[in-house]
Amino acid sequence: MDANDNLDCVSLVFLTFLDQTPCQNKDLEKELHRLGYDLKLTTDSGGTKYAHHGLVDLSIECDGELETDGNIPTNPRDFLQGVLPEVHLALPVNPEEAQAVREVAAELIRIADELNLMIVSRAAEGLARKLNSTSSLESWHILLVQSVDNLLKEVPGVHTEQVVMALTFSLVKAVCEHTPPLLRGLYNVVMQYISPARPR
Repeated sequence: MDANDNLDCVSLVFLTFLDQTPCQNKDLEKELHRLGYDLKLTTDSGGTKYAHHGLVDLSIECDGELETDGNIPTNPRDFLQGVLPEVHLALPVNPEEAQAVREVAAELIRIADELNLMIVSRAAEGLARKLNSTSSLESWHILLVQSVDNLLKEVPGVHTEQVVMALTFSLVKAVCEHTPPLLRGLYNVVMQYISPARPR
């Protein structure tokens, strides 16, 4: 995948949305970092760039069991919480555009939080089951569209573009919390769904 072809506004908002919402699943964090790396995004804080702080090899799995030396395995990030600056995706746009992307993502997160409390988690479980039963991205696109349409029927009020994006992003995030390896495929499906006129 040529990352530079895929980094349009929707892609940046989607990745910022995922980056700014808390991950409950460490495997999803790893998948998100790998996707950001593959898309040639790094993390930054006030202009300082970090590549996963250089301390954590995301390919190393930790199952929470005792190590052979008898110590409980630890994640270096846990020790660095509060020491390292807060980290955000370094967006490949000028600072004003990056701030606008973060503001749009923050508004989508606010909308998504309200929707998550109502219906998204239930819909995500059903969608995750369906996605796990097929590997066709075309089928994934159809399943995602159907799920978002069903959610829109359950949400009272105006169905603005922001509400549709917030629902879609929330649904994808919730599915990936259950099954992190689906992130990369769902990223591509979301880009097709939200930006259907864009050439692939």
